[in-house]
Amino acid sequence: MTILLGSLALLVVLLGAWFGLVGPTLSATSQAHAERDAVAAENAVLSVRLHALEAQAEHLDSVDALAADLDASFPETADQPGLFSQVDEAARAAGIPLRSVTVLSPALPVTAEPITLPVGVPGGSAVATQVVTIAVEASPARLRRFLDELTGLERSLLVTSAVTTRDDESSSTLVVTATTFLTQGVPDPDEAASADASAEATTDAAATPSSDAE
Repeated sequence: MTILLGSLALLVVLLGAWFGLVGPTLSATSQAHAERDAVAAENAVLSVRLHALEAQAEHLDSVDALAADLDASFPETADQPGLFSQVDEAARAAGIPLRSVTVLSPALPVTAEPITLPVGVPGGSAVATQVVTIAVEASPARLRRFLDELTGLERSLLVTSAVTTRDDESSSTLVVTATTFLTQGVPDPDEAASADASAEATTDAAATPSSDAE
C-alpha cells in the first residue's frame, strides 16, 4: 500500500512538473518557431520586391535616353533656331555652302486632325504640325545628298514635296516643303510628386494657427 501511495505521489509530482514547467516551455518554443517562420516568410517577400525594384532600376537609363530622343524629335515648342541649325548641318554634310540655303519662316503650328483610336484610349490631339519651306542651290548630286541628310535629322521632319529646277548645266535649285511636329509635354512623375508634396506642406503650414494668434 505504501508503495502504491508513493507511486501515485510521484505521478502527481511529475504531472505538476509537466504542466508547470515543461508544458509552458514547449508552448513558448512553438510560439518562437512560429514567429521565426513568419519573419522568414516576410523577409522572402521583401527580397522578391527588392529584386523587382533593382530590375526596374537597371532599365531607367534606357527609358531616360528614349525620352530624351523623343523630346528632340517632337519638341514642345517650334524651336526655329534649333531647326535652322540642323538644316545647316545637313547642308554642310552634303557639301553645300550655307549661303545657298534659305529656310523660310515656318508657318504657325496647327493642331493635327484627330484620328480614330481604339476603344478605351482617351481622345484629343496632343500633336501640332508646322510647315517649313527650304530652298537650296547646288549640283544635282549634292541636292540628292542633302535630301538624304534631311531625313536623318534629330528633329522629326516629314518631306511632303521636293521640286527641282535646272538653273544651268552644273547647278539646280531644290525647293523642299516639309512638316515638323510639336507635342504636348508629359509631366515628369518625380517632379509632379515633389510639387504635390510642396503644395501639401504649404497648405498644412497655412492651416496651422500661429502662437501669436493664440
